[in-house]
Amino acid sequence: VKDIRRITHTMSKQSRGSDGSLGSDFEEEHEDEDERRHRNRERNKEHARKTRVRKKEHLQRLKARVAELEEESNRLQQGIQECSVASILLGLSAGTAEGTGKQNDEIICSASSPSSNFGVYLVGGKRKRFMSLDGEDPTPPPMELNIKGQITLVGGPGNEGKAQVNWKTGVYIDEQEKRQQLTKSELEALRRERNRMHAKMTRDRKKCFIASLKRVISKLEDENQQLRETLEQS
Repeated sequence: VKDIRRITHTMSKQSRGSDGSLGSDFEEEHEDEDERRHRNRERNKEHARKTRVRKKEHLQRLKARVAELEEESNRLQQGIQECSVASILLGLSAGTAEGTGKQNDEIICSASSPSSNFGVYLVGGKRKRFMSLDGEDPTPPPMELNIKGQITLVGGPGNEGKAQVNWKTGVYIDEQEKRQQLTKSELEALRRERNRMHAKMTRDRKKCFIASLKRVISKLEDENQQLRETLEQS
């Protein structure tokens, strides 16, 4: 009996912490798990922040490249025009203005395909900052929302989705134009889903915008190469 009491007392002491509290090991493990989760959240937040900074810097480099190429294009076109005027004046002084004029007209025509002023579109409000530069914007589809247990189309181009939701008051008008009042929990759930879809559409627009920047850069580089060749010929 004494041996049993001694073993029981020893086990009881082992189950206590240094301060005599029960479950100390369990609490330490729980704290370690919480600390790991906190570290993981902080690491993920820092990784997301660095990713956003990297993407923003990439976007700024593309915009700067467009502005640089447009400035070069303007310089080249101005140089071609100046050479053309100088050639015409030389032709007049030499009495060969007619032939020189025709030749320079051909040179000017070969270089008279100036690109659009894309820099204007790069400066705009919040709603215009991710608009495609070459007119290839993706058309936002209507949102598919589960309202009152039924998948309903809301919004879209040309009011494709005939249903309407007042996001402030919670008034819902279905496709049969029947007016209903959404509960607070229903409206909050729909707002979360709408915000999630809007965030995805913004990401898609941004991807399309970056792709259009790359296409514009390629186009400007080709045009500037043609202008340089024309300037060398003149």
